Amino acid sequence: MSEAAAPATPPAPPGWYDAPGDPLTRQFWDGQEWRPNLKCGSCGSLLAGNVCASCGARNTGGPLAQSPPGRSVSTSAPPEEKSVGLALFLNFLWPGMGHIYANVKVEFGIIIAVIGGINFLLSFTLIWIPIAIICWAITAPWTMIDVNTQLKKQIS
Repeated sequence: MSEAAAPATPPAPPGWYDAPGDPLTRQFWDGQEWRPNLKCGSCGSLLAGNVCASCGARNTGGPLAQSPPGRSVSTSAPPEEKSVGLALFLNFLWPGMGHIYANVKVEFGIIIAVIGGINFLLSFTLIWIPIAIICWAITAPWTMIDVNTQLKKQIS
């Protein structure tokens, strides 16, 4: 009586997996073999060296994987898609807040939101009201166009 061979475990599906020995780096498995592409585990940007150009996280230099990922290795969840409409609405109400919500050009969004907050507080003085309206009328459409452009870049 011949023994039946144990069924082989199918390879993991294509995706980004944790690089062995480096929890801050992800490596791409195309379903057949590992690719040399590495992603930052903190922000998800492609790495070009030892430091992520986007967030500054350091790649600890763990070894690249050589064997297929096991089924126990989990892939990270895809980034949450942000609502373009909500980002536009937030930038209409308070310029800069849509950038912060959408997590695009966050530093820019914070600066514009702080300036908008100061502008709002100064609008309580009668002299500043016309200036506040003009500043809002310029920054609101500008930030709405910018966040819309940034989110469309992410989608494509």
